[in-house]
Order: sequence, then C-alpha cells, then structure tokens
Amino acid sequence: MNINEEFEELKKEFKEINSNIQPLIQAKLELASQAMKEAIELSEKHGIPFTMVDYFGVRQDYIPESLKDGKFIPETANYSYDMKNFICGETGSYIGHNVNTGWYNSSSNC
Repeated sequence: MNINEEFEELKKEFKEINSNIQPLIQAKLELASQAMKEAIELSEKHGIPFTMVDYFGVRQDYIPESLKDGKFIPETANYSYDMKNFICGETGSYIGHNVNTGWYNSSSNC
C-alpha cells in the first residue's frame, strides 16, 4: 500500500467512525446544555450563585441577576461586604465590589 492509499484508508475510517460517534457526542452535549439551563433557572429563582470548573480548568462563576434584588446583599447595609464574603465561602463564587451578574471567569478565591 502506498502513502496515498494509506491516507485515503485513514480518511475513510475516520469518516465512518465520526458519522457513528458524532450523533452520540451531540446527544450528550444536548443533555449537558439542558442541565446547565436548569442550573441557571434554579440559581435565578433562589438568588444563589454557583461555580464550576470547565474541562480546561478554568473557573466559571454564575451570579444570578436575582442576587441583586437586595434580599441577600442589601446595598445600604453595613454588612453587605461581609455577606458577599459569606456567600463566596458557601458557594465558591467570587462576588466583587460591584455585583456583576451572569457568567464570568474569575481567578479570585474566596
């Protein structure tokens, strides 16, 4: 077998495996996506942030918009800084001076 035939054989094998496996991968990603949507809905409903580490080791924090409603972090209270630290310690989600909401990467630790 010459190098071109070998290359064509490898391409054919890859294409066959890919066509069988790609739908399975996509189905798992759909499940993961649905689970993430549900986690965000719970976070927003209850005002509870969460942290996850992705496959690359990057820390991702999700801070719900509902956390800013003042229930857990009242802007005018003199303990709001301590409450942010408490929430960070409980959830692992860093909450900066300003409560930024949504997804963000953070290298800060609680």
